[in-house]
Amino acid sequence: MSNKKIRIYVHIEEKNAYCVTRSFIVYPVPLQAVFPVLTTHRPFPILTLFRQKTMRCRCAMPIHWSRLMVAFYCSIITLLAVSVMVLIYLSGNWALLLDAPLYHYISWLMTQGVVPYRDIFEANFPGTYLLHLLVIKCFGESDAAWRAFDLTCLGVISTFSFLYCRRFGLLAACAATALFAAMHLSGGPLAAGTRDYVLLVFIAPAFYFYSVRNDSTTDFFYGALSGFLLGVAFTIKPFVVVLAALFCCLPAVQQSPSGLSRLKKPMILLASFCMPSVLVLLWLWQNGAAGAFADFLFRFLLPIYSGIRFSSLSIELYRPFLGLPLWLLLVAIAVFETMSLAKRGKTNPNRFVLLIGLLYGLFHYLVQQKGLIYHLYPALFFAILITASWLEYLNKRPISVRHLIMACLAGYMLCGLTCQSVKNIFIKPPHFFEKSGYYDLLHNDLNGRVPPYETVQAMEAFGGTIMTLFKMHIRQPTRFIHDAYFYYKTDHPYVQGLRKVFIEELQEGKPLFVVMAKNSWPVGGYDRIKLFPELEKFIQEHYVLDRQREQYRIYKRKEALSTSAFCPLSPAPLPPRGEENGKKDNSER
Repeated sequence: MSNKKIRIYVHIEEKNAYCVTRSFIVYPVPLQAVFPVLTTHRPFPILTLFRQKTMRCRCAMPIHWSRLMVAFYCSIITLLAVSVMVLIYLSGNWALLLDAPLYHYISWLMTQGVVPYRDIFEANFPGTYLLHLLVIKCFGESDAAWRAFDLTCLGVISTFSFLYCRRFGLLAACAATALFAAMHLSGGPLAAGTRDYVLLVFIAPAFYFYSVRNDSTTDFFYGALSGFLLGVAFTIKPFVVVLAALFCCLPAVQQSPSGLSRLKKPMILLASFCMPSVLVLLWLWQNGAAGAFADFLFRFLLPIYSGIRFSSLSIELYRPFLGLPLWLLLVAIAVFETMSLAKRGKTNPNRFVLLIGLLYGLFHYLVQQKGLIYHLYPALFFAILITASWLEYLNKRPISVRHLIMACLAGYMLCGLTCQSVKNIFIKPPHFFEKSGYYDLLHNDLNGRVPPYETVQAMEAFGGTIMTLFKMHIRQPTRFIHDAYFYYKTDHPYVQGLRKVFIEELQEGKPLFVVMAKNSWPVGGYDRIKLFPELEKFIQEHYVLDRQREQYRIYKRKEALSTSAFCPLSPAPLPPRGEENGKKDNSER
């Protein structure tokens, strides 16, 4: 019997390192080898041959199909990268729009000695103004400089996206870089340099450094650097504190030393996270603006501005993104990634951190309650990184059906954004609008008519008038650079106090011109002045209608009608002044 061989049907199921197969293998086996296989659970040498066979049979698709999918994805990523480079070239004429001129104007005023919160009332954290001050100092004030800054941010985000996803394979890293760049450029000029986008300049490297800090020789440095970058992001938008708190809690759920050594990493991250905020507060305190910042934070930003909504939160979540509702795509990505982590015996920390980032991105959008599309930037960024990382499953043997579906979802996003990017090259979307004629028209109306010692008050919130004042270097007589603040919860005592301060400062230093735009927010139209009776009375008493255009009206001070206000030279900036110098200048005037 020992010299005979029989044909047996073996069905091997996965146990420990063995593989699962649903098919039977026919293999000639010596008869004496049958009994050890059937009577023991210990590995037998002949099972090595069986495992090699079943490894090839377990794949959810043939190997040549997997190679074809990889080649297809490589070609799509290449086409997407080419379309991104073309869009970068075509975006060279994008201009400053909406919020960017506002923050640029405040930053220019800071170069003239003005300090935020003390001399300017604006609803943002100080890191926003310091960032734009850095932009105009390093890049300049032109539209081309703004494009250079936006593309620099895109380069930083793309670099760290590539580095983070490189651990999932070169294909995943290239896909993540191309996908995010295409997504950002598809937003057009309105998406350039938004605060939620700039946050990723600090969040992306923070995630990368956090993921590599397990190295014992660089643990302290990378942990501190990660916390510091999140701290800088906090000075722009404070919601990043939730992300920093999650980072501090991660060592508690991961395998780490017990006792006080478990608190080492969170304490390092927390200390470095607080450093940028401490430096900014010291700067405000040194310039006498710490009290004004506290008043703005606790009496206006939290109780009043935080409850204001631009639009419904569901509008952007139901917006079609590559043919699917955005919320459905984000939920699908989160569910598949959660399932992938739950199926593993040991949680992959790199994937777990990405899932935390996606959940934070959704929180970041919902907690702001403004319903603006660019508030979804963190959520979309981490969704792209997660889907790009799924491409690593194409190179694994065997591949499950779930992983195949996840890789196909990544391919769906690649194909969708590629088609969208190529289409944007030839057919400009509606939100890729050109620079409006508002700036040129107002510039012509004010050019040569504002002497260096005079001021102009802007009454709009969409940035057209403010951009004109910024380009012409004309200051305003009050700390309020637009009129939106006066129409938030008009019955609130604090808002009534802001209106009173505004009228007092207008009375003290009457501007030569008051420019009232037709379109504004939260209330538009010229009739909105009737909702502010004190302002309407002031303009009727001291100003006359000088020029009226379709988009704005210019009121001129009555006292200036009898004198020539023509200035042949371009207006020059006023010398730096603080509160006391401002009162002195106004009294002399």
